[in-house]
Amino acid sequence: MVLEDTVFLVQTLSNYSFAESSVWKGILLSSSLPIDFSVPQGSLLGPLLFVIYINDLPKCLMHSEISMYADDTVIYYSGSHVNAIRKNLQQDLRHVEQWLTTE
Repeated sequence: MVLEDTVFLVQTLSNYSFAESSVWKGILLSSSLPIDFSVPQGSLLGPLLFVIYINDLPKCLMHSEISMYADDTVIYYSGSHVNAIRKNLQQDLRHVEQWLTTE
């Protein structure tokens, strides 16, 4: 049942018509680019989609711990050697970066 619901949700969202966006910087306006993925601000669906998206983030961490509440996330690691702490946190941050940029 969950898989069917997920497929339905993905199909419904893929039919959603997205707009274009541009950005002002000072007096200059960028050219418009299409918005490929979006959820309207203030929608009832927004928080649910965010939770579905972010829920797998802890799985990419190899060394660190993670605390998540709403849209706040803290990744932490403790140890007695600064170099080991730095190395393990950096490795997990690379994993997070890879997770965020994977389509």
